[in-house]
Amino acid sequence: MLELSDLINSDNKEISFKAQALIEVEQGLKRNLISKSEAKELLEDIERTTEIKEGASDIVLKSLLLSSVAVLMELV
Repeated sequence: MLELSDLINSDNKEISFKAQALIEVEQGLKRNLISKSEAKELLEDIERTTEIKEGASDIVLKSLLLSSVAVLMELV
């Protein structure tokens, strides 16, 4: 099973970028560098742009990315 950290090395640059952003949001929360409301805004933006962009995105990678957003949203 793929992990979020695996997506960073994806050939799909959009997925890789968003995976890195999710990890940074998670780390920001853990280190109290961003507030929960800031994290929620960032996560909602990532979720929204992932759902909107169809393109040639791999559905498995996209699904994992959205699942990760959902998990992080529970923290905020």
